[in-house]
Amino acid sequence: AYLFSKLLTLLGFTIVEALIFHAIGFWGAPFDPAPLIVGTVALGLTNTLIGMGMVASQDSVLSFLIPGGLIVGLLQTLPVIEVVGLNLGPLHWVIPAEPAFMLLRASTTSLSTGEWAFAIGGTIFWLVAAGAWTLRRFAAHIALGGDR
Repeated sequence: AYLFSKLLTLLGFTIVEALIFHAIGFWGAPFDPAPLIVGTVALGLTNTLIGMGMVASQDSVLSFLIPGGLIVGLLQTLPVIEVVGLNLGPLHWVIPAEPAFMLLRASTTSLSTGEWAFAIGGTIFWLVAAGAWTLRRFAAHIALGGDR
């Protein structure tokens, strides 16, 4: 219940923030709001699940901030590096945030059938993987009270 409430709350903030950023940054440009919202939800859920899974074993917020910020920040930054023109090569296909970023790009540009398949399939894969990992971490560190 705790994890679900955090996901819903943070997701609500994320959607509102994304719509505001998009309205300011792309004012007047044609866009499809569906991929923007789905990509935002996917990215928000993936990052929140990874962050919650990481924090489950920490004794305090301060012990989580630096390693958690670095990992989640890295997950956010790698897809953006490619957008500005730097090629990540095959690493691009294994970044958890990449499928969701592709959905975000679909709100203003068209994607090929293969790109749509990767965006949707990759998003589902990473959400299931992050969700399973986080639930296992919560069970081991919070519900059961220690490492399992």
